[in-house]
Amino acid sequence: KPALEARDILGILSTSSTLIQGHTIVVSGDSSLHMVPGWFYDPERHASGETMFINKIDADLAFYRRVLEGDADNQVPGCPGMNPETTGRLLSAFKDDEALWLDENWTWHRHVWEAVVEAFRKAGQSESEALLQARLIRVLREPDYSWDTEEVH
Repeated sequence: KPALEARDILGILSTSSTLIQGHTIVVSGDSSLHMVPGWFYDPERHASGETMFINKIDADLAFYRRVLEGDADNQVPGCPGMNPETTGRLLSAFKDDEALWLDENWTWHRHVWEAVVEAFRKAGQSESEALLQARLIRVLREPDYSWDTEEVH
């Protein structure tokens, strides 16, 4: 069974409504935790004690951004040729599309994923490579993991 990274445990606990009662705040300098919705505090960046709330759409966009740009700290290359500017242009079309994001059929995610895959294809990569990057980048949330079976969904 796969071992969970500390950031995955933080992601699962902070998004669970049953494992921890009450409100949670993630305290970390790891910006990959911006892919997890909820309250966040980075003591290195917010010395004044200021907290930041990351809503679900921004957390999801942060995930797709990392898939495209990669994560040098974790040796995940991302999509060749993508950088913050090109990624920003690609994902900006999805930022204000909350109606699709709220759709129970995951229409918004399907549209964003298709754009991500297309970027990988334009760079000479396959959807399989995009999926591998996504699996390496993802910080787990409560619905992604079963404590009973100790398996990632």
